Amino acid sequence: MKNNLKQHVRIQTIGSCFKLLLTIVMLSCFTATAFAAEKETIVTRPWGGEKELKGLGVKKFASTSVALKELKPGKTYRFKCNMTKVPPMSKQAYNHRMVLFGIQNKKNVQLLRLGTNIPADEEAHEINEVYTIPADASAPFSISLYNANCTGIILVEDFVITEVQK
Repeated sequence: MKNNLKQHVRIQTIGSCFKLLLTIVMLSCFTATAFAAEKETIVTRPWGGEKELKGLGVKKFASTSVALKELKPGKTYRFKCNMTKVPPMSKQAYNHRMVLFGIQNKKNVQLLRLGTNIPADEEAHEINEVYTIPADASAPFSISLYNANCTGIILVEDFVITEVQK
């Protein structure tokens, strides 16, 4: 009876391990298939991937911009970075953000705003935004970092823009 019980437990354990292994293999195949459809290529690293911008005080406006000559209308890009906001910051989120600019209808317009929802808590927060540039937009494209009405600091790290190819 003891030997039968040991053998039964051993078979159950082997069966459980096999099921776990099979589940892991199936999940790996599913994940590889799901992500194989998209390919990403690094397009640019604005500001060399890192930028710090200190506010100049109340009713003052600090900004820095960089041209993005590599971007093309109708293409899809991933904008990915870590953003840290160090107080004191303006209570208005639009005062401290990143903006992608391009030309539409012969006007320089904001195409994408990034970082308005990042709290000023001295912690790094990931921005990971996929955006398709409108087909009717045109160059020059640029990205700007704004920090207004405060003396706090915005820090952007590990900034990379990749083209998402489906």
